[in-house]
Amino acid sequence: MATYQSVTDADKIDVAPHLARARESLRAAEMLRDAGLAPDCVSRAHQACVHGERALLATEKRSPPDVRAVHRMCTLHFLQNGQLDAAQHAAADRLLDLRGQADDQPLAKLDHDAAADAVAAAASFVGATEEWLVRAGYLRRA
Repeated sequence: MATYQSVTDADKIDVAPHLARARESLRAAEMLRDAGLAPDCVSRAHQACVHGERALLATEKRSPPDVRAVHRMCTLHFLQNGQLDAAQHAAADRLLDLRGQADDQPLAKLDHDAAADAVAAAASFVGATEEWLVRAGYLRRA
């Protein structure tokens, strides 16, 4: 299945569903952080970034099949070329690594501080994504 199509002026790109899911995942991460469930918080925080990355990729009609492909493609198309700040790239990478620890290594020690950092990084990434989408004309300010 192809993951890219040409985008023309006639195309209507709807990024709102991706951003709604990003916000929901971020909200869930905050609730899990506050409940003391750091590993689950980290997973949801990273998922918020994934939905943000999917919103960005939707502007190019790209829809990679899995989380790692989403991150790789977003890195190539939006982060490495300077469309998003390099700090956002670093934060998304850290969250991907933390999520790997949370989901795949049950003995990994993720504490409240790691959860709080994950929520802050995800909130920053989702915010930067929304700002880019507003500047590019895919989203109106709320």
